[in-house]
Amino acid sequence: ESDAYRQLSESSPAKANKHLSAQVDRLVAAMSAEDVYHKAQAKGLLWASVRYPEENLDDPHFQARGTFQAIHQPQIDRELHFPVSAATDGQSRVTDFKSGAPLLGQHTREVLSGLGFSEAEIRALSG
Repeated sequence: ESDAYRQLSESSPAKANKHLSAQVDRLVAAMSAEDVYHKAQAKGLLWASVRYPEENLDDPHFQARGTFQAIHQPQIDRELHFPVSAATDGQSRVTDFKSGAPLLGQHTREVLSGLGFSEAEIRALSG
């Protein structure tokens, strides 16, 4: 902290804040978002990158923690990555999906049956 900045912050905190903000803006504009994130974290600052969701798939931190689980989607014949409860050790996930979201109507018969509908009523509803 320079003497000039200290004097400015004492005489006009708003101007000092504006000056500091401009300095941070210049510094951040000169680096990539990932560099800023890592350097700020290394200095103990609470800082996070704002990313598109799909950009998180390649993040080494998320990969090490097993944050995403690839599940084959037969209707589109490819894998989609679903977020799961991240394990701090990278291995002991709380969730482990066996399939993706159900297809429309996939469990209708089971649900209606569980609600007490007869087989004849379920056929009438689905016909």
